[in-house]
Amino acid sequence: MKNFKVSSTKVMLAALVVIVGLGLGTGASGAEKAATGDTGDMTVPKSVTTPPPRGATYVLAPDLIGKTEGEAKKELSKVGLKLGELRFTTSAKGKPGTVAKQTPPAKTKVVKGSKVDVVVLKAAAKISPKIVQKGEKVFMEFSETVKDVIISDAKGNKLQQFKQGKRFDITESVIKTKAGLLKVTWEPTVPDKLYMPGPPSGGTAVDTKHTANFDASRYINEDVFRKQGIEQAAKTTGKIPKLLEVDDTFIENGEPGNNTIFYTLPGPKLYSGNVGAPGDPVDRLAFTSGPSPNGTVITVHVVSGNVNVTLYYGSLLMANPLVENGNNFWIAVLPSDYIYFSVQPAGTGASPYTIAVSHKYILNPNEAQQTENNPMQLHLGGGTREGALIPRFSGSDWEDWFFVQLPQSQRLRIIVTDAELPTYNRVRIGICPEDSNNAYEEVIGTYNGATLETWQSYPGTWKIRVALAGPGVEFHGTGNIPSCYRKPYKIRAEAIP
Repeated sequence: MKNFKVSSTKVMLAALVVIVGLGLGTGASGAEKAATGDTGDMTVPKSVTTPPPRGATYVLAPDLIGKTEGEAKKELSKVGLKLGELRFTTSAKGKPGTVAKQTPPAKTKVVKGSKVDVVVLKAAAKISPKIVQKGEKVFMEFSETVKDVIISDAKGNKLQQFKQGKRFDITESVIKTKAGLLKVTWEPTVPDKLYMPGPPSGGTAVDTKHTANFDASRYINEDVFRKQGIEQAAKTTGKIPKLLEVDDTFIENGEPGNNTIFYTLPGPKLYSGNVGAPGDPVDRLAFTSGPSPNGTVITVHVVSGNVNVTLYYGSLLMANPLVENGNNFWIAVLPSDYIYFSVQPAGTGASPYTIAVSHKYILNPNEAQQTENNPMQLHLGGGTREGALIPRFSGSDWEDWFFVQLPQSQRLRIIVTDAELPTYNRVRIGICPEDSNNAYEEVIGTYNGATLETWQSYPGTWKIRVALAGPGVEFHGTGNIPSCYRKPYKIRAEAIP
């Protein structure tokens, strides 16, 4: 018998062939695969870490999205599955308390008796930033500590960035945007995580940043309606005007009554509302002038929103609109009187809006000394005196009286300047002898003043009447408040050589 010499390499190869053959011999036949529903294209969930047992039964994972935890357990039980790992998130879409993600996904074939992991959406903690002002600084305050706070403008340009805290000085951003739109992003110090499909022991965190937009003009004091006003204040003083919070409840609390009844606003303030939704065609509001002895100029300005304001005066029946299709107006009224106005959408559909309502008291310190029975004396060449013509609805101060002494017959020049009346009003100057009320001579000038030059006037006392003239007394308008309500005109008398 011959002896054969076999190498160790050949022995190992032979053993490998035997092992592979045995493994192939134990595989499921085509008939077995058909019986279990395995067609060869099953996607095994990543959470399954061990091969399924031989002859396992497969079922389709039910759709659990939008279902509560209890509902999800019932759906799984129906097909022989169990609820696996339960996680929570605040960063997905859907209704809080319901499933936002599931692993494996719906309609995936899984082994009967296995587990399905879910992520349930929970309501996010209300970390509500708000704008407040302390002295000459503006701050953004959060209800709890946040981190990575970024303030940007409307185009996304970064203005300021803060690492962590609850209160941040954003004065610089307000000035840079001229009190415009501020975009704010921040992240909770303990971020919520949304786990994507993966092994139960881990997960992938998505972006946990929160965002909010602020229209800083909503908070600007009523004296600074125009955005360039805040920029100019910053240039000249390095500071910004005082800001005011917005009352977001008063107008809405008046619904639906303010569709037909005027609701009186409690004071000078910024008010936020919504108008134009079904059943809310108009908001009707009123405001009182205050106790100033000379009356008040009230201003209503639409700070934001696609709405129009219509002004009414002295008519609860809303039959006498004075200003239509505008977004701001002013009106001069008597002490403790009311104005009435409505807010309506300028387009179709509902429109949120913010209005600023303010008042300025009318100044007229010399009124008691400029009546017909108690006129103020002018001195020839003796400098200027001051008066006030104040157009108001009903009972306006439409005239002032002065007198001048002439030692001899001569010509006079009476000059009124800096009247700054509403555009359609005019300054009228008349002169008459002391014992007469009939104008001896008269002239009508412009809204800013007039000059009267007399013919030869005989010696004695002459009365001078400065009054409003024009097609009608204009006591309301749009745009800036005329200066006549806050500063006096100037008048002087000269002898003409």
